[in-house]
Amino acid sequence: MILWTCRAGDKLEEAVRWCREKGLEFDYVNENARESVERWGVDSRKIHADLYIDDKGCDPTQYAIIEDFLD
Repeated sequence: MILWTCRAGDKLEEAVRWCREKGLEFDYVNENARESVERWGVDSRKIHADLYIDDKGCDPTQYAIIEDFLD
């Protein structure tokens, strides 16, 4: 799981800490998975993922697929 955010510095650390307190652990923060970097030869600013959840774009609690994906 990747956290992709515009936050940096103290605000980023605060966000990661808050997520950890809620039980969310990330494999990467503001970077692509090593497998993607190796495949494409660059750590692009665009994150490669199978599922994107945007807290500003939708209410993720409305989608059952998210529960299935996280199980």
